Amino acid sequence: MKEDQLKTKTEFFLHPEEEEEDLPQWMLACVKPRSEKKFAQYCSERNIQYCLPLYKSIKKYPRKKLIFYKPCFPGYVFLYTKEKNRINLYQSFYLLKLIKIKNQKLFINQLESILLAIESGVELIPAKEFKPGTIVQICRGPMQGIVGVIQKIKGTCMVYLSIDFISRGVLVEVDIDNIESL
Repeated sequence: MKEDQLKTKTEFFLHPEEEEEDLPQWMLACVKPRSEKKFAQYCSERNIQYCLPLYKSIKKYPRKKLIFYKPCFPGYVFLYTKEKNRINLYQSFYLLKLIKIKNQKLFINQLESILLAIESGVELIPAKEFKPGTIVQICRGPMQGIVGVIQKIKGTCMVYLSIDFISRGVLVEVDIDNIESL
């Protein structure tokens, strides 16, 4: 499967006003280790909408340089599907658990922020835990409007973009002049 097939756009994001069983909803698929892309392909083959945020990882060897696209959230794939597809999803060899996301609007806003950061082309660093800091909004540049938590790592300014539902996120390097405290 080509890497660009796994990259998602924000165009299919719907903002549901009422939570009903017959309407598609965002769910969290917990998958087996190192099988996120395989599960995404499984969903794609069955016309189930998914979101698998990927970041670029470069491995340098003495004679060559390899580029990999790795999941930002290892072990998780985000699905936008109807409740009736649950049975079909559990037929996959890769799915461990399927969790319904209760606060759809908050989740959509957080996921859109991360996808916007990916589309802007900045370097992402996966982060496993949330560390308290100052909440900021990026006011200039390709990620304008994104809200995150500022952190300092080795003298550079990093903004943490999180998915609260799974307590994970990514770090994005930002010029200190491009952020404002909220």
